[in-house]
Amino acid sequence: MFTLIRSLFGRSAAAVTMPAAPAHPRKKTFPIMTGDGRSMRQLIDVGKYHWVCAVFQLNVDQGKISASPYVEEIEIELFELKRRKLEIRDVPDALDRELAARGLERPTAEDALRFGEKYFETNWFYNIIFLSEAKEERIALSRSQGEDEVWPWIMAFLSDEPMSFAGRRIVKKH
Repeated sequence: MFTLIRSLFGRSAAAVTMPAAPAHPRKKTFPIMTGDGRSMRQLIDVGKYHWVCAVFQLNVDQGKISASPYVEEIEIELFELKRRKLEIRDVPDALDRELAARGLERPTAEDALRFGEKYFETNWFYNIIFLSEAKEERIALSRSQGEDEVWPWIMAFLSDEPMSFAGRRIVKKH
């Protein structure tokens, strides 16, 4: 069993106990499509997120984060980094090295929301960190009390919960 504390996000300090997570997700790659004309606000709404980080919502509402107008077939790959050996400031460089070794790019916030919509069950037990190039797009998908959430990536990284990092590979541009 593991416990989630949400007090850092303005929630009550009540702890939520969830069943222990299985090892790491068996499936490692997940196809998604971009460019279907939906806005980031529509992607958030369709995801039915119980809680979305206020800064992320504000950036979406102010147009600082927008959905791609281009139709692309994307493959999202999940992988682990040995976080116990990393300082937060070292995560972007370590991530870039791992992405390069795997032939991947950094994902976008749109990738995260589309992944969450299509593969919502994947983040049932795992924080999935989408560390994009743009700082305002760096988020993590999580689940609390059976509800999907969008977190600041640093809080997910600092938690003791199992996590994966996501990378993207463009399969085909239309």
